[in-house]
Amino acid sequence: STKEDVISYINEIDDSITTLHKNVYIDNVGINSILISKMKIANEKNIKVNLDFKINAEIKMSNVDICIILGNLLDNSIEACSFIEGDKFIDLKIVSEDSRLAIKISNNTNGYVNKVNGKFLTIKKNSMNGIGLIQIDNIVKKYGGYINRKHENKIFTTYMMIQY
Repeated sequence: STKEDVISYINEIDDSITTLHKNVYIDNVGINSILISKMKIANEKNIKVNLDFKINAEIKMSNVDICIILGNLLDNSIEACSFIEGDKFIDLKIVSEDSRLAIKISNNTNGYVNKVNGKFLTIKKNSMNGIGLIQIDNIVKKYGGYINRKHENKIFTTYMMIQY
């Protein structure tokens, strides 16, 4: 709201960026930026993350769309793992080839998910939370893609295929 607030916010972001790891997970700047940020959080929460990438083609999606998808998927997985005692894991696989992008992410859960009328819904109490699933669905639809979510044996998996 004020110039001082803006400068303070920018300094906060600048401090957090300089403390991030300098890992390069993938050549795509948008994906790599999200991964650096989320891997740091997962590591702080003792979540084992397995990354598997097979990128044989340029991902022809907007960086904003891919960041919304990956950011929300990873946020949801990290949050689900935070309710678990003991071993926590996230498996993320991204494949890009022949004008297709496939993303599969799985994480263990405490066994509880909120599913109403066949759709998974957030268990978050804040009214601003829970819009991530809708954003993901809208982006997948925008690209004429397919998305599937399932919860079996305390493992939650989201799989999507997008053509571009």
